[in-house]
Amino acid sequence: MAAFNRQNGNSSETRSMGGGSFTDDDSNLSDKIRTNLIINYLPQTMTQDEIKDLFGTIGAIESCKLVR
Repeated sequence: MAAFNRQNGNSSETRSMGGGSFTDDDSNLSDKIRTNLIINYLPQTMTQDEIKDLFGTIGAIESCKLVR
């Protein structure tokens, strides 16, 4: 990762992935971390409630938006 940062002129240890940033030291993270999960190639017949039921078994879902 350090080589990638040097090549791109970025010397920070912050890593960006999708919509958020991550640091090696998580002591400065806020109490509530927001995460967006984008899932492609779902069956066309799958409903928003079915998605909530499926992923709700893993953890709490604050909101769910099905975009077709």
